[in-house]
Amino acid sequence: MPFNELSLAVNIAAIAFGVIFAFLAVRARDLVKAALFFALASACIAAVFYLLNSPFAAVLELTVCAGLITVILLVALSLTDEKEKRDE
Repeated sequence: MPFNELSLAVNIAAIAFGVIFAFLAVRARDLVKAALFFALASACIAAVFYLLNSPFAAVLELTVCAGLITVILLVALSLTDEKEKRDE
């Protein structure tokens, strides 16, 4: 499927949103917000993979990066928060 103007614009928009969310993930002070921005950046990258006719890479990016890694990070943050509260 060749690129036309619309698909090129959608690709550029998905890449731009991915870069913006990745920047926000790096700059976020709150680790929960950083994890959510990371998940959104991974979802944008998965959209780019899908638009480039690579659905396997898109599904892998969504399940592993946007899903699994974000959940593991949020669980680790919640466990760390409980331990800090008990130490006080």
